[in-house]
Amino acid sequence: MLYWIPHVPERLQQGLFPVVRWLHIVCTSLLVGGTLFYEFVIPRAIADLKEETQLAVLGRVRWFFRNVVIFSAIILILTGSLSVYHQWPMYNGEFHPVQPWLYVHLILGLLSLVIAVLAMIRTRAPRQPLIWLRVNFIILLVVIFIVAVARHLRLMIREDAERFPPNPMEMRP
Repeated sequence: MLYWIPHVPERLQQGLFPVVRWLHIVCTSLLVGGTLFYEFVIPRAIADLKEETQLAVLGRVRWFFRNVVIFSAIILILTGSLSVYHQWPMYNGEFHPVQPWLYVHLILGLLSLVIAVLAMIRTRAPRQPLIWLRVNFIILLVVIFIVAVARHLRLMIREDAERFPPNPMEMRP
């Protein structure tokens, strides 16, 4: 087992890693679901209201969603960093072919977090749905797809390694 936090017992680390992954998934779900709700559901739900009432509702929802976005962004960066640190030796070894997918996941994930945070820190609620949040929703879905592909590739590599173990005769110099 890889030690990823110095001076912390291995059993504690084994128990901590699933919690880190779970937090990462929960915060991703909050961002994707929240963006979907904020950009696609709420505008249609308040369309029949007067404009000043619409702005009041959007402003209130925005205030709560901003907190969710900032909290989720911080947790995603922390949990993602811990996961990469924990798994980096495997990405440089057995899972080396998956490394490009990891880099794309990191780059697009960080881009989507920047877009989400920048869209939410504005002081006023926009009168029109934010195109950037809609674009960000698509980016988030692509990020989820990329991580699903990377996980599938890691499972295939592991399965192949179990099915076709290295021949000790071939490993000799």
